Amino acid sequence: MHLEQCSSTQNSVFSGLSSDIQNDLIKSIAQVIRDEIKSEINFAKFVSVIAEETPDISHREQMSVIFRYLTKTEIEKRFVGFFDVTLERGADQLSQSILEIIDQFNCKEKLVGQSYDGAAVMSGAQGGVQTKLNYNVQWLSLFLAMLTYLT
Repeated sequence: MHLEQCSSTQNSVFSGLSSDIQNDLIKSIAQVIRDEIKSEINFAKFVSVIAEETPDISHREQMSVIFRYLTKTEIEKRFVGFFDVTLERGADQLSQSILEIIDQFNCKEKLVGQSYDGAAVMSGAQGGVQTKLNYNVQWLSLFLAMLTYLT
């Protein structure tokens, strides 16, 4: 803990203005939120993933990932994070990153949809992230075929 002396007449007081304390607090809050999202996804029957890639102000490529799922009362859309993909901009690397995030949230078996931005590497039919993810989540095609047959 960081203690700062306010004046010679006052006792030492706690100041939460330290960057270390702020970063620790942010990380702790983020973990609580991630745990809540994991809990909600655990009870959801179906999950879809949304991933978009864009450069940040420092020109580093950031991928944002969002999960969409149905809770008992409504459809939720939860942002789960920005991920630095500056060095991983190919379809193989991006799809692997997305699969790792899906695994962290234990929802691979529940994945029924995927959505990406318009970049060719993300949605390219000949080898984009969407195609690569379909190879790793083969039951997705089966689910869609069954859904089409039933409707």
